[in-house]
Amino acid sequence: MRSISALVLIFAILFVLSTFVMTFYTPDLETASSSVLATLCNIGPGFGEVGATSTYAGIPIGGQIILTTLMLLGRLELYTVLVVLVPSFWRR
Repeated sequence: MRSISALVLIFAILFVLSTFVMTFYTPDLETASSSVLATLCNIGPGFGEVGATSTYAGIPIGGQIILTTLMLLGRLELYTVLVVLVPSFWRR
């Protein structure tokens, strides 16, 4: 139960922080939050400027780098990345 709660908490914190950062690169909060959610969960299109009939080309390169990183985090799973990056996991 603790592991599941930790995963949900890590996901929520990552979502909120990434959405905050993406608000500097996108025109509105809807586009920022849906682009983060779409890339982190690998679901494809979002809402607003990154909807089903649009692309991510309108987002500046800094925002695209953030979204690409989130997409990789979503593909590799959060715990897998934590195991690689946090020494206390792999020193046991």
